[in-house]
Amino acid sequence: MMPGTVLVTGASGFVGHYLVPALIEAGWTVRALVRHLPRGVKLAQAGATLHRGDLLDPPSLAAAVLGCDAVLHLAAVADSSDAELNHQVNVVGSRNVVRACLAADVARIVNVSSTCAGRTMQDAYGRTKREAEAEFVGDGLAVTHLRPTMIYGHGSAEFDLFAAACRHAPRVPIPGDGRCVLRPVYVGDFVALMLRVLDRDEAIGATYDVAGPEPIDIDGFVELLGRVQGRRRKTLHVPAGLAILGARVLGRVQQHPFINVDQVMAFLQDTVVDIDPARQQLGWDPRPLDEGLSELFAEAR
Repeated sequence: MMPGTVLVTGASGFVGHYLVPALIEAGWTVRALVRHLPRGVKLAQAGATLHRGDLLDPPSLAAAVLGCDAVLHLAAVADSSDAELNHQVNVVGSRNVVRACLAADVARIVNVSSTCAGRTMQDAYGRTKREAEAEFVGDGLAVTHLRPTMIYGHGSAEFDLFAAACRHAPRVPIPGDGRCVLRPVYVGDFVALMLRVLDRDEAIGATYDVAGPEPIDIDGFVELLGRVQGRRRKTLHVPAGLAILGARVLGRVQQHPFINVDQVMAFLQDTVVDIDPARQQLGWDPRPLDEGLSELFAEAR
């Protein structure tokens, strides 16, 4: 579709801070939905119009979406094991977005889900992201679901914490035996795919896995992440049961712990994805992990 006006929910989050400037550069007029206006200062400086709102406040959604041509739905709870909080924000919040779009005759929606939605082992986040996908139905809606794996880039609380551990800890504690494989994707490549999805009608009705081009086991990822930061690092394997128990305990005493159960489970099972549909249908070409990490830390230096 031709660039018009797009509403980005969760705009003040990690991905949103990369996505909003890219949309503006591509010719879109961006409305950024933020819960707290001060968190949107950089978005406003980039040229976005800020709309204070909340997924659980339907009138704020209705006002923000009115007159838009598309909605990019990024907002979610991703750092909590609280089942009710995950359900309210991820499922009920998505339902409210869909209702606002239907009421305003906004057909085009890109929903950012997660590979957790398709995993065998799931906790509250993975279950509710799967349930949220089912909310995006309605006459005339043109929906695309994106299921990203771990997105790496500066500004991601998860990635920055992991990178700091690889920078400072001689042995990096990780759940499990370190043999399960990951497929991390660079945030810039994820943003590029979202722009392609908005631009290509063949993406309507599709669900795309979003991941890097090659798998790497967790021990290898720690070694590589240490190396690009000028360190030699190995892992300290934490038994799976103990790691899950620890994450559950943290989730009971902290609403937003530094690691939750779904994040632990991601290290205990292979990331099984197929990015060929995005490559073949949309011409998307994510960069190799070593190239992306080297570029990332070269910029930081």
